[in-house]
Amino acid sequence: MRGSASIGVLVSVLALAAAALPAGGCLADEPVRWRAEPTLVLERSSTNCGAQYREPVGIEFDGKVVKTTAWSRRTYDLILFEPLAADGSGQVYGLSLPHNVSVVLKFDPGHGPRNITYWARYNARCVWTFVPI
Repeated sequence: MRGSASIGVLVSVLALAAAALPAGGCLADEPVRWRAEPTLVLERSSTNCGAQYREPVGIEFDGKVVKTTAWSRRTYDLILFEPLAADGSGQVYGLSLPHNVSVVLKFDPGHGPRNITYWARYNARCVWTFVPI
């Protein structure tokens, strides 16, 4: 009985440790920051895909939220609902704030500056990629 209690404690400790890891296996204390060029990859309709991303943006990623800031001071937070793979890659669902739009984000592998592609989850008319510069 004592051995099974020890195993239970070990499993609990490992589960807590795994839950404490940020998304994508990133163990950095500070968010990763870089500049990126927003690139319109695909425009599926005559709808305007927006002029908000026609200038380089600052990217900050802490493993759970992608924050974008442009020179025009317009900011967006892309909150990830799922963790990334251990290599920092993955395609996950998220939420774009402040407009509360459900999005899909696709991360290239890595734990630093890398391509991040995103589109609206239910209406993928405009597909954007943030390309590090």
